[in-house]
Amino acid sequence: MTVFCIKVDLSADNGATRRLRLFGSITSGNVGEVLLQLTREFDETENILIDFSGITEIDLAGLKLFCSCHRNLLFSGKELRITGHDHAVMRDAIPAEGRQAGWGCGIDWHHSCIWLSGG
Repeated sequence: MTVFCIKVDLSADNGATRRLRLFGSITSGNVGEVLLQLTREFDETENILIDFSGITEIDLAGLKLFCSCHRNLLFSGKELRITGHDHAVMRDAIPAEGRQAGWGCGIDWHHSCIWLSGG
């Protein structure tokens, strides 16, 4: 069984930003469960900060899940920021899956893509 959880913090800016601290594995075995949990949290606010620093494992399915979530949030007018994507698990997963860091999609005008270093 793949373990994953989200801890939610409301930020100091009067709760306008919902910080989602992610812990555990995000792999093909649990992306459906992860998507359900994320969707519930995305529905609660317009401003989201995802913290990847607690991720212990992520594969291509997990990376693609966040790519899809990111696009959907951008199209819905919500703000997404990320942090913790520069720790070893995330940093090593991107090239291992055949993607080069530094490539984002064309709609990412805020440069908040997980593929971008410093996103």
